[in-house]
Formats: sequence, C-alpha cells, structure tokens
Amino acid sequence: MFCGYGEPTERLDTLVNIAKRVKQKSSISIRINTNGQANLIYGCDITPMLEGCIDTVSISLNEATAEKYNAVCHPIFPNAYDALIEFASLAKQYVSNVVMSVVSTTLSDEDIAVCAETARNAGVKFRVRQIVK
Repeated sequence: MFCGYGEPTERLDTLVNIAKRVKQKSSISIRINTNGQANLIYGCDITPMLEGCIDTVSISLNEATAEKYNAVCHPIFPNAYDALIEFASLAKQYVSNVVMSVVSTTLSDEDIAVCAETARNAGVKFRVRQIVK
C-alpha cells in the first residue's frame, strides 16, 4: 500500500516502478490511498500509468461539496474537488477497484448520502470508513 505522510503520487515514477517490480515477483495486491489530484500535479492524465501495477485506488473524498472540501482540505488547486472526481472516473478504466471514501464521524448522514451519490455518478465504489478507538 502506498499512503500516508504526503501524497504518494507526487513520486509517481518511483511508485509505478516499485509496484511493477512487486507485481513481477508476487501476487500482492497493491493499493494507493490518494487525494485524487495527481492529474493536477502533473498537468496530464496519469491514470494509464496505473494499469497492470495498481489493484486499488482509494480516493479520500472528505466532503460533500467543493466549497466544504476547500474549507477543510485547503488544496493548492482551486478545482481540486472536481478534479478528484474526474480522476476517479478516469482511473476506473485502468484499475479494477476504484473507491471514494469518507470517515463516518466527520460528516452528517445527509453529506454522506451526497458523497455516495457522487461516487455512484463517477461509476466507482463508495466506502464509509469507521474510526476504531
């Protein structure tokens, strides 16, 4: 799994090279936990690079609207929310399991329903992550 302490796709070439090597030597399932902004970071669609080496892309949706997302996440890209939805739609062409997720305790039931609809409209799975205490 590639995640934590920063956006893993910021080192995309390294990520892809390691994932390909792992796939050559094992059947380990490889997941990326991402903010879904890689296409903004690189200025192009990077999702074809994930084909054959990444099994799951998990995108943290975090909020139900662009305005709420911007207020919580403070992205450097003004269109980050729309871009992460587009990233999910594009990634599903190359990765068999694409999931958008939120944390159960951070959103209202109404906002979780909106997020579920956003994922459905993007054609990807939706997951509500539970906080384990």
